[in-house]
Amino acid sequence: MRPKAKLVTALGITTAAVPVLTTPPASAASPAPAAPPSSPAPPAPADPPAPADTPHGATPTIEVAVMGGSGCRPETVTITPEPTGFTVRHSGYSARIGGDALPTDIRKNCQLNLRIIPSAGVTYAVMRVDHRGSARLEPGTTGVLRASHYFAGFPGHTPTYDSFKGPLSDGWQVTETVGPSRLVYKPCGEEQNLSVSTELRLTASDRTKTNVLDMHAGLGTTYHFAWRTCPRGEDDARSAR
Repeated sequence: MRPKAKLVTALGITTAAVPVLTTPPASAASPAPAAPPSSPAPPAPADPPAPADTPHGATPTIEVAVMGGSGCRPETVTITPEPTGFTVRHSGYSARIGGDALPTDIRKNCQLNLRIIPSAGVTYAVMRVDHRGSARLEPGTTGVLRASHYFAGFPGHTPTYDSFKGPLSDGWQVTETVGPSRLVYKPCGEEQNLSVSTELRLTASDRTKTNVLDMHAGLGTTYHFAWRTCPRGEDDARSAR
């Protein structure tokens, strides 16, 4: 199943709808006089511990193991750990056509391999990603954002593709949501880095006109975690190093 992606213009922050467990109202009908006394109703089941981007201990430690791609260089990328995940901010990450753009500027990409160390006794999965950027596109131009995240050696997260068609001059946000049954958690007690990848690409019918698709330098891309407690006796890979 492909993660849901939602496009929002004007840079509004969006949150995926979360199902709410409700208890149906009690019947208004009275029991028949001849019926035996009814047994007390069993207590309503507690809400399951659904994944949520709420803190589960301290802010994780994040180390960049590998960084590559035409859209990111060490001096242009900032990674900010947060209790709910982390945010990646880029400076100058944009695909361009026209003006003084080079032929290679039509496509830019960034690949990050991250060692993420959560609190002791817990592990994580990426449950939602908010990509934010802006677009200045002429009629006949299409911009594409491709994004993915995965643990090496595990079934990969299906890449998402979102397109922006000109004419367009606005901010944008794309939200990827991974359903609970599709979450892939970092194995407890194992050393597994998280790879996150993004790509910006443009196609235009008239390449003499200036077109730009970029990642927002200030708001960046935020990766939200779902947390899970490790089985007793298993801990983060730090204990095995």
